[in-house]
Parts: sequence; C-alpha cells; structure tokens
Amino acid sequence: MPDDPAPEKSHQKKSQDNPSEKRSNQPEKITQHEVEPPLHSFLNTLDKEHVEVDEEPERSSLRMAGWISLILILSITLAGQYIWFNKDQLSLDPRLRPALTLSCQYLKCSLPGLVDVNAIKSLQLHIRSHPKQSEGLVVDSVIINDAAFPQPWPKLELTFTDINGQPVASRRFRPREYLGGALAGSREMPSGQPVRLSIEIVDPGNGASNYRLRFLPARQT
Repeated sequence: MPDDPAPEKSHQKKSQDNPSEKRSNQPEKITQHEVEPPLHSFLNTLDKEHVEVDEEPERSSLRMAGWISLILILSITLAGQYIWFNKDQLSLDPRLRPALTLSCQYLKCSLPGLVDVNAIKSLQLHIRSHPKQSEGLVVDSVIINDAAFPQPWPKLELTFTDINGQPVASRRFRPREYLGGALAGSREMPSGQPVRLSIEIVDPGNGASNYRLRFLPARQT
C-alpha cells in the first residue's frame, strides 16, 4: 500500500514538462532590428555604385571639354602666328585686306599697299626725237590703273628690239625718275585716272626698230 502514491508524482512531472516542449516547437520570431542592418547595407552599396556610375561620365565629359579647349587654343595661336608673319602677302588679297587693316589699327602695325601691276595699262606709247639733244629721245606715254584700288607706282621697263624681235637695249625707271610736276614724290597711283608721262632717254641706235613698255612691282629689282 505505501507504494501507490509514486505514480501520481510521475504523472505530475510529465504534465509540467509539456508546456516547455510546446514552446520549443514554436518558430522563432525575427525582430525588425535584426532585418534592417542587412537591408541598410545593401541600399548603401547600391547608392555608392550609383554615385560611381554617375561620376564616371562626368569625369569623361570634363576631360573631353579640356582637350577640345586645348586644341582650340593651339589652333588659334598657330593661325595667329601664320597671319602675323605672312600679313604682307595676305594683305594683297582684297578679300582679306579689310580684316587685316582693322587688326593693324589695334596692333599698331602697317600693311604694304595693294599691288596688281597687271591692272596697269599703257593707253599710248610714242617715242620722238629730243628737241634739243641730237642723240636723245623722248618717250611719251599715258598709263592708267584699272584696279579698283590705288597702288604703289610701278617700275617701268622700256625695251627696244630689232626686226627679229631680239632685245637691243633696255632700261628700267623708278617712280622718282619718271614722275614730275604735281605727281612728284607721290607714293600711290590713283585708280581709274589716266597719267601722262614724259621720259628722256638716249637713242639706242639704228638697230632698234620696235619698243615695248612693261610694268613691274616697285620692289622688284
């Protein structure tokens, strides 16, 4: 009889253990605090990658703009040097003359006069005996500058040839040697205005049967 209560204690012990077993079988809850750190880290990674992707095209654009600016500066510098050292020749082009003239007003430089000796024509050319010297001749000529602009007085080249067209005598005259009267000392031949010249020379001899007058740039030797 004293052994009967023992089973009751065992039954109570089993009944006390059941709640703990039920609690162990329930799924564990994940708190919001445990979820946020990985998500936050992932978003930060995306932001950094996005910033890096955005900065790369910006740096490329800046580099490209720098190279373009450098090329433009070098091109302008080279073009300016070429124009400066060749301004005398370039200024003979009527299309470039106005721009170069305006530039020289600011740069305090000077340009040579426009030259087109092909536009200078001889309207009349006559040679006669000198009225006072038996061995002298007088060359009478009327020349005109058909260019649209005044230009420096040209050199005159008078050539005598024989009946076969071979040169017998030739002489060149500078402006100060053939200009007289009101034109003496002037530097430019006016445009579209006939100019009468009279030059005294020595008779080249009986072998000279023909003659011609040619115009040369004043600087040509």
